[in-house]
This record gives sequence, C-alpha cells and structure tokens, in this order.
Amino acid sequence: MADIAIIGASLAGLRAAEQLRRAEFGGTITLVGDEPHAPYDRPPLSKQVLAGEWSPERTVLADADKLSELNLVTRFGVRATGLNLASREVEVDDGEPIRFDGLIIATGARCRAIETDGLSHIFTLRTIDDAKAISAAFDESPARVAVVGAGFIGAEVAATARQRGLDVTLIEALPVPLGRVLGDEIGAVCGDIHREHGVDLRLGCGVERFVGDDQGRVSQVQLSDGSTVDADVVIVGIGVAP
Repeated sequence: MADIAIIGASLAGLRAAEQLRRAEFGGTITLVGDEPHAPYDRPPLSKQVLAGEWSPERTVLADADKLSELNLVTRFGVRATGLNLASREVEVDDGEPIRFDGLIIATGARCRAIETDGLSHIFTLRTIDDAKAISAAFDESPARVAVVGAGFIGAEVAATARQRGLDVTLIEALPVPLGRVLGDEIGAVCGDIHREHGVDLRLGCGVERFVGDDQGRVSQVQLSDGSTVDADVVIVGIGVAP
C-alpha cells in the first residue's frame, strides 16, 4: 500500500487529504505542518479574529475528531527542511525523514519582510499566532497603528484597527491603494472609503526606516517623502512569496 506525504497543513493540504480519502485511498497519509496548530482558515484572521468577534478556535477547519476520521498521521510543529527524490524521503527538523511513494507540496506562501532593525511591535499577519500578538498589541495603550502596504491584508487590518477605535495610518508606495488588483478607479474608491472612516492614507511613498524608543519598541516610521508617522504598532503587509 502506498504512503503519501502532504507537506503543508493549511487549507490546500487538508483538502488534498480529504479528497484522497473520498477517492478511497487506503494507504498512510502523513500531514506535515510547521505550525503547532491543526489546519485553520486564514482569511478571518485579519477581520473577525483581529476585531475580537471570533475566537481563534473558530477558524479551525479540522478538529481532533475530524483528523481521526481521516486517519491521518499528523506532524504539526514540524518543519520540512529538504527533499531527497532518489530515496523518496522528506527531511524534517525533528527526527527521522518521512518516506513517501507520493508527495504533495502545499506549503503556501510566506510574508515579504522589510528591515526592522530588531525593533519590537512590528508584525506581519499570516498565522493565528500573528493575529493573537497583533490583537494583544492593539489592546495596549496608546496604540497608534501604522500599516505598511495597502493591498488586501493591509487594507483589512487598517479597517479592523479603525473598527477597534485606534488611530490608523495606511502607507502605500503606489499612487492608488489596491490598484494592481482592482484597477485605479476602484482602488481610488477604496482609498476614499478608508479616509471617510478616519484612516490617514499616505500614498506614493515608501518606508525609509523605523525608529525605536529606548525600550527597543518601534515609535516612528520615516517615509521616503521626508514625512514621519508616529506609531506604537506597525503591521507590514507588502505581499507574499511562494
């Protein structure tokens, strides 16, 4: 009987495992994920979870009973570090390699980052743990929020932070928010909606550097147009890489 390894325990990896069982595959399926959590849904993290409307647990896609029903070997909190096609093994960071007859790579994407000079309270939002950390930072006082990048994640985080009553500055290097995906006309409408809700929208300027206080926490964002933004919390949403 064949063994299948699925690397990536998010939505795609879980759906692949479900489809294999629906197709009556009876072999071993090993589901490997570098996060310690069972598969969960990511889109609510920047909206309902960050707003405090949902508990993080509500995003779970497969609880222990569901995973048991699928008869999966789960390896959560384990990072795949290498692939040996000759021996058909996935190298992992916690012990013996995982042998496979079939392999599904569903590792998704990672957030693009910018230099933070080691300052705290600068976040990206990709995981449940990211959402928890950002929410906790929002609860601190004061909490002036700067969001770098006005794509979908940045725009959603900015809207959610305003919903929580925080002062928000949304920084975008392009002249129109969401212009690449929605076009300039609709992107401009989205920008106007943010302004109407009290977001300070800074367009056509990038981040030069972050400035911190004597505690090593971010306190200011210096922009390429020479202006500055005071911020206690920064969320960087400048896209992802595979």
